[in-house]
Amino acid sequence: MELDSEATPLDPLGLGVELSDVLGVKVDVGTADSLRPGVREEVLAEAVLL
Repeated sequence: MELDSEATPLDPLGLGVELSDVLGVKVDVGTADSLRPGVREEVLAEAVLL
């Protein structure tokens, strides 16, 4: 997730909750910068762009 300048730290959390409710599965939402370097490449390879 890329945040714009008006986003708050809670925006990714709220989006994750809403997506989980709609899709019926657990959804993790975050920025690429929040990932540890060791897992960043793997997560980005599996990411689904919306």
